[in-house]
Order: sequence, then structure tokens, then C-alpha cells
Amino acid sequence: MAAEVAEGHPGLASQLALKSIEAAPEIAADLIELIIKEGTKKRPDDDVIAAYGFLLTYGLEQLRFTVEREDATAITLADTLRTTSSMPDSMGGSAHPCCFSFSISSPRPS
Repeated sequence: MAAEVAEGHPGLASQLALKSIEAAPEIAADLIELIIKEGTKKRPDDDVIAAYGFLLTYGLEQLRFTVEREDATAITLADTLRTTSSMPDSMGGSAHPCCFSFSISSPRPS
């Protein structure tokens, strides 16, 4: 899949991965961990990181849709991702220089 993303032509592997994420947007949290793990390797593979980033973007979008449907589990996961991505390591956050900062911006249900 990394090769597909690097070429800019997502194929069957990418389509299958996106369908999996659509069915389980909580995979976004795992993708963040994978990006960090790959980024901290002695020789990180930029294509793999790009592929994970591609999937993460889609996962966060799916999570946003689920939050907009006022799904309690999705709201909790989104809050957890917001908190851990913005907290320093000393406070229990998972922020890492090889990772990027993101924010799940969606309307909060009242």
C-alpha cells in the first residue's frame, strides 16, 4: 500500500484499508502509534509514514462523521485523541517530534 500511496494511485490494497477504517474509525489511534514507531526507527521509511498518514487522515474524517452522529464511543475516542496528542510526554501524552499535531474539529453535541 505504501507504494500505491507514494505513486499517487491508490489501488486495491488502499481501498481495502479504507473500507476497514470506515468500519472501525478507532483504528486512527493505532495509526498514530504506527507513525510514531516508524518515525523513531534509525532509518524511517517515508513512504510507509506517508501511507499511514493517508490512512490516518481518512480515519479522522470517519471519526468526525461518527462524532457528528453523536456516538458516545466516538466522542470519547475523539476527546482522548485530542488530549493525548496535545499533552507533553511528562503529562502522559503521546506527542513525539516525528508525529504531527492535529486537531479533530467537529461540533460538540449539546
